[in-house]
Amino acid sequence: MSETRFRATSKFFAAGLLAFAAVAQAAVTYDFTGTGGLDNFVGEGDIPFWGTVTVDVVGAPQDQSPVSASGYSWVVPHFEIQWGGGSFSTARVPNEANFETYMDIHNEAGADRIFMSVSSESASNQNWTWFGRYTSLDWLSSTAFDPAKLLAPSGTNYISFGSTLDRVEGSFLLTSLQVAAVAEPHEWVMLLAGLGVVGARAGKQRAKRS
Repeated sequence: MSETRFRATSKFFAAGLLAFAAVAQAAVTYDFTGTGGLDNFVGEGDIPFWGTVTVDVVGAPQDQSPVSASGYSWVVPHFEIQWGGGSFSTARVPNEANFETYMDIHNEAGADRIFMSVSSESASNQNWTWFGRYTSLDWLSSTAFDPAKLLAPSGTNYISFGSTLDRVEGSFLLTSLQVAAVAEPHEWVMLLAGLGVVGARAGKQRAKRS
């Protein structure tokens, strides 16, 4: 391999590793409270809800523009929802045929919004959770996932969930959402970042020797 080609390959490899590591972030856990309705095929009125949602950014969106970012599997949310006398969590149903996570972020004039979902389906059962945040305010500064800006200052913030296996379904408006904890970066992210730095330095040192 020629010296010029080696340097180009090293730079490309190092840049790719660093870019991928930068995209993947540490998981963020939020505490939330809300008020809404629960329908367990008997029906209940407005009740308080509380719990946590952990958002893990593991990749990059498939569709991205200056005003939007969306796609499957680039963000993995996990919900733990509680109410008086019951609870619900993101879970995979038995004999799962499809597991899907989705995130959509829009930063448009008068239409800032975030939507994310997770669902597990089999031939006979489904477990699903949706999180939506809609506002007419120009509140987001970019389409990047920002842990500090998951809850809109006004507008509609809600969580909907359901399980055919547990025969429960509910939806509630969020009254509070705050960061509870930020996990340490994934070990493989740190490894990729380290490899990227090593690759970049190796390319520079070899270039100096030539």
